[in-house]
Amino acid sequence: MKRVPYKIGEGVRNFARPAVEVKATDGEVGQLYVEEIASMVVAELKKKAEDHLGRTVRDAIVTVPGHFNDPSTWAAMDASKMAGLDVMRTVSEQSAAAVAYGLHVDGKLRENGNDMDGSLEILADANDPFLGGDDFDQGIVGYFVKLIKTKHGKDISDDRNRIALGKLRTACERAKNMH
Repeated sequence: MKRVPYKIGEGVRNFARPAVEVKATDGEVGQLYVEEIASMVVAELKKKAEDHLGRTVRDAIVTVPGHFNDPSTWAAMDASKMAGLDVMRTVSEQSAAAVAYGLHVDGKLRENGNDMDGSLEILADANDPFLGGDDFDQGIVGYFVKLIKTKHGKDISDDRNRIALGKLRTACERAKNMH
């Protein structure tokens, strides 16, 4: 929450749930919940898919992070439904990545593989909610900030070195994405 330029708070319903404070063009301040924001993103993706395919998209298989618990998965499904999609199934990111990278060939991942009836199942993962993404980037940047301080005696983590830190962050993101 420290690295984003907007306010994040608890929802106003019966239970705490993340919401982002937004200001409308008329000046009125309100809150958008995670699934409302996600539905806007999904609606835009749906529109781009329809433009590309030249037809209406109604059904979808939704990919969710492997660490998502049931409420998080339900929120992803709700967001998809709000965007006008009928969710046929949810698939973990790991399974989707395996399919996307061609590991799912002829119904087998490998000799005596764990693929049954054309569906994939992840047998184990680290269940790390911060695997990848911005937290991973921050970890890489932190490592190199320490390395620069140790090897060159320069601390680039303070506000005076925002440009150097920004360049380091960009280089780390680029290196991560090259793999």
